Amino acid sequence: MERRKFDWGVVLGLALLGFSRSMGWALNKGFSFPLLSDYTSSAFVKGSILALEGIIGLIVPPLLGYYSDTLRSNHGRRKPFIFAGGVLAAIATLMIWTAYRIGAPLWGFALTLGFLYLSLHLYTAQFRALMPDTIESGQRGKASGVITLLEWAGNLFLFGLGGFMVAKYGKDYIGPFGLTAIFLFLAA
Repeated sequence: MERRKFDWGVVLGLALLGFSRSMGWALNKGFSFPLLSDYTSSAFVKGSILALEGIIGLIVPPLLGYYSDTLRSNHGRRKPFIFAGGVLAAIATLMIWTAYRIGAPLWGFALTLGFLYLSLHLYTAQFRALMPDTIESGQRGKASGVITLLEWAGNLFLFGLGGFMVAKYGKDYIGPFGLTAIFLFLAA
């Protein structure tokens, strides 16, 4: 069997996907709590809303991961989920900002957060499974290192730039949300 060369295009494509997903999760972790704090001071209410992510994360990825393992489509087993999840997550980030900006009630804001969680978890399993599907066995360690590096870079990028934007323009500034939406959409 002939060994294929390390395909940087595939690895960087996966790394961009990881970068954008990490920006989405960083947006959730860095901005959801402060925005929720403007709606309620109840730690129970805030904790319950933020706990939706864990509940969705326990249910959706295993179910859709199993389904994608059995799916046969013209676009492959993983890509339809990644495309749909990425586009929906981009829309969800803008919905969160819009809901906060227009003063949506707490339940409306909570629904937008739930939609972001669902959107990002639509392709959690597929993103993780795509690397072994596309990278040769002996090269997965190097690929995993590059992908993980860019995932961490996505977190740091949004926390750093988003923090700067919020400090300069206020927490209702669209910058971090718009930037995250652009990356999520492009990576999809």
